[in-house]
Amino acid sequence: MPVTSFLRGLALLLLTSSVFGAELVFISDLLYVQLRAAPRDSARILHAGLRSGTELELLGTDLETGFSHVRMNDGTDGWIPSQYLVAQPIASDRLAATERRLANLQRENNELSTEVDTLSRENVELRQHTETLATEVIETTGALEELTSISSSSLKLDRQSTAVNELNALLRRQVDELVTENQALSVAAEQRWMLTGLGLLVLGIVLGLLVARRKRGW
Repeated sequence: MPVTSFLRGLALLLLTSSVFGAELVFISDLLYVQLRAAPRDSARILHAGLRSGTELELLGTDLETGFSHVRMNDGTDGWIPSQYLVAQPIASDRLAATERRLANLQRENNELSTEVDTLSRENVELRQHTETLATEVIETTGALEELTSISSSSLKLDRQSTAVNELNALLRRQVDELVTENQALSVAAEQRWMLTGLGLLVLGIVLGLLVARRKRGW
């Protein structure tokens, strides 16, 4: 009895140690399913093994035999056990598709990041160009105002020059009129002096004659 108990304990100990020291393994979902000409395991094999994840067109299902009628992409149709068919791609294919999508998204993200960086640089350049243009506009506005002021001053000078010329012409006409009038007055004065002298001369002659007559009468 003690020996039996000892053997049982030793066996349990060995079993326990083998369980705790065992290596963990996993069953792969990579399968190859034979395509047969009829819905039975003894039917002629049309394809040695369709890899798990292969896309097939479902044509029908035989519930009695547990086989499904399918068609391959190349047009070949046959029967495979329904238990190997699922309505969506297998996990490994979905994972691969997800990884591809992630890779595409990462690539698009990188491209967008590059585009954003490019747009940011262009935005900075445009801002600098806009500031430069604003400065040039301010300078041009100042120059235009200065030219406007100069033009206004020049216009005023032109108007003043025109007024001065007109006044000068008026004064010249007045001077000419005064000269003409002075000349006319001078001629008239000379004529009056001549008439006055002539009158005095005649008067002297008359007085002389009168005096002479009187002396004769005496």
